[in-house]
Amino acid sequence: TRGTVGGTGTLVGLTDSAPVLGTTYTYRVQVLNASGVAYSNLVTITVAVPVAPSGVAGSATSTGATTESLQVTWTDLNNESGYTIQWSTNGTTVSGTATVGANVTTYTRSAAKRIWWVRVRGTNALGNGPYSAWVQVPAAP
Repeated sequence: TRGTVGGTGTLVGLTDSAPVLGTTYTYRVQVLNASGVAYSNLVTITVAVPVAPSGVAGSATSTGATTESLQVTWTDLNNESGYTIQWSTNGTTVSGTATVGANVTTYTRSAAKRIWWVRVRGTNALGNGPYSAWVQVPAAP
């Protein structure tokens, strides 16, 4: 249970400055005037880091005899402020990391021509979500 915020006029705001990660909160507005009391519909919010992105895929396009352009794509999340992309040569040990902003769903980098493994996670003001599973990207022909 949270406290009550009072005010008068046409607009009153509330900032819940102490939410607990993983907790669900329900809010409603009460209006009081000379005619009586009325309540708004309930609004439920879960305070959470982003889930793991889905639809993670990779492709490689040859750019030279020993180099390729490695592209990673994923499905956009609803509550992220950015993404972290990692790549690996074996699907276990991270070889590199990059970050992109909110609503970005593609990352491209130049790489040595070989099999790569990639994964992605979302981030927001509450922290980092879990990484997707590692996805294998075959070397460009």
